[in-house]
Amino acid sequence: MTSLPLLIVEDDRDLRDALCITLELAGYTLIAAADGCEALAIMAHERVGLVVSDLQMQPMDGLSLLREIRRSHARVPVILMTAFADVESAVSAMRAGAADYLGKPFEPARLLQLVERYHLHAPQASKPVAPDASLDMKSVERKHIMDTLRAVNGSRKLAIERLGISERTLRYKLQRYRLELPN
Repeated sequence: MTSLPLLIVEDDRDLRDALCITLELAGYTLIAAADGCEALAIMAHERVGLVVSDLQMQPMDGLSLLREIRRSHARVPVILMTAFADVESAVSAMRAGAADYLGKPFEPARLLQLVERYHLHAPQASKPVAPDASLDMKSVERKHIMDTLRAVNGSRKLAIERLGISERTLRYKLQRYRLELPN
């Protein structure tokens, strides 16, 4: 079976980058969003196999995001994480339909364990897929990074702002995709 990408929703850029790097190194394909509104916009166009979201975000908190996902994508599991782990918020999240709940800080191994447990896979296609549709998320991400670098004339600072990632993540992705800054 083909794995569907994970959607990581975290408003703290450094933590979002750390989550993405941890999960990419474990072999997962990812899509990252900075808030609940961005996550819903992504889900309107992309199928995802799991949402890992922060609870405390603005303008839409993780519980509101969870409720929206339950309405429009009921089968997609959601793991909520928060630095304010208490029994009341955990119970509220589980009652609203969260698959699980992670209190921050947590060990990467615990995150990977939950992702492995809840991650959905795409059903196998019974017919061959058209070549245009066979682009995987890594190819799409690589092209997006290349297009962004060209658009900002190779400026690291502008690329970081447009891509919504940290300097460290940009370096990692440049190395991963064997990309060089345009001259």
